[in-house]
Amino acid sequence: MKKNIDIIDIHAHIIYGADDGPKTPEESLLMLRRAHSEGIRRIIATPHSYSKLNFEELNFRLEYLREKLKEEKLDMELFLGQEIYYSSDIGSELQKGNFFTLNFSKYVLIEFNRGVGFLEIVKAVRDIVYVGYSPILAHVERYFCLRKEGALKELVSCGAYLQMNYSCILGGLFNSDVRWCKKQIMSKRIHFLSTDMHNTTTRDPSIKKSLKWLEKALDEEYFIDLVQNNARKVLENAIL
Repeated sequence: MKKNIDIIDIHAHIIYGADDGPKTPEESLLMLRRAHSEGIRRIIATPHSYSKLNFEELNFRLEYLREKLKEEKLDMELFLGQEIYYSSDIGSELQKGNFFTLNFSKYVLIEFNRGVGFLEIVKAVRDIVYVGYSPILAHVERYFCLRKEGALKELVSCGAYLQMNYSCILGGLFNSDVRWCKKQIMSKRIHFLSTDMHNTTTRDPSIKKSLKWLEKALDEEYFIDLVQNNARKVLENAIL
């Protein structure tokens, strides 16, 4: 990269044995080492909300990984969050404290069924905002209902923030999905880019190819917002 930017990842499955991410501490650490080599310095662990591990166990495993990183002298910070699968009672469940926010902030990471309809996403955003939280929609490139012109803009106007995975902009010129994703980023409609890493093979933390395109395609201010500044505001529970 042109500048020494400490990249922050707000969507990553790095806690071993929590979900469909790494199975062992060794696999978690291998992912973290690779993420560090890609320039990532702060990560919010976001196990799926269906994980059977409670807060104490997730936090214990995250602390274990923190200690291992210290032993290896890797300058990387880990924080706890959750990727929450949407259900109609999400507002009341948030109020009861049954879900984790991102680093104990007002921001919550939300995912939907791939075939979700646009009106259901709008309802979700409004329900979450109504109870005082700020929804970040995970990997918005997956939901085809959002390809409709003006859909992303409407969601943002309702109070949503939008996250894409770095991998979604990798592909050839004839890949319509990649073209759409790049168009949204170049139009400055996206607030966060994340790895959504799960393992070291098919869903790893490799982002250098994506960063290379982003640096060429975007102005410096928006580039830094995407990979660092907006995520830092989430960690600090500040206004985006």
